[in-house]
Amino acid sequence: MNLGNNDSLSPLCLTRKPYWLLAICGFMRPSDIAQLDNACTTIRDSILHLVVIAPKEKRLGRCIERSIAIKPHNNGLLCPVLTYQSYKSRIAPSTCIHQHPTIAHIQIHRLIRDIQSYIVPINDKRISNLIRYINNMIPCPQGIPRPKARALGPTFALEVGASVDDILAHGSWRSSTVFDTFYCLSRRTANNFSNSALPVSSGPLNTQQESLKNEG
Repeated sequence: MNLGNNDSLSPLCLTRKPYWLLAICGFMRPSDIAQLDNACTTIRDSILHLVVIAPKEKRLGRCIERSIAIKPHNNGLLCPVLTYQSYKSRIAPSTCIHQHPTIAHIQIHRLIRDIQSYIVPINDKRISNLIRYINNMIPCPQGIPRPKARALGPTFALEVGASVDDILAHGSWRSSTVFDTFYCLSRRTANNFSNSALPVSSGPLNTQQESLKNEG
């Protein structure tokens, strides 16, 4: 399994990679990624600032905007900020204004595009399939269910020392109960998957040689 250099990735591979990294590093659902408003996206001090318009979370029964800040990864080939920049320049350089996926009267600048037509957005089900393609290539320990990327990200963060409060804030979870019940993997699972998913140097996700293959 190989994530490769952004500049050499095919359009399909460069589509899968940022979705997976956003799910892992931003604790984002496929629906969150589909609802990003690219007009609100900025990069300040090397930090990627994203805004999800009307995610599933609500405040007092009303729709909200969820702000997400993602810092760069030390390994450039696993860096969500650099990958976003490559995706934006190659796949989404033009404006793509469409209605919100679930709220028809809201118009947003859609970031996520169809690789067959860069002016057409895609839905959360297709985003989910693209994320799953990479997740399925991570070696899965026998007898352990394969976690979703949104569960793998915060669990990995917990394992390397992030505080529960910071994780709850980043994932917009109201309480640790929700995180523990739905998104926090067991310690054994976390150890097995985190080492495979985001290695420091090399491993099952080999980032040093060539691009993703078997694009099917």
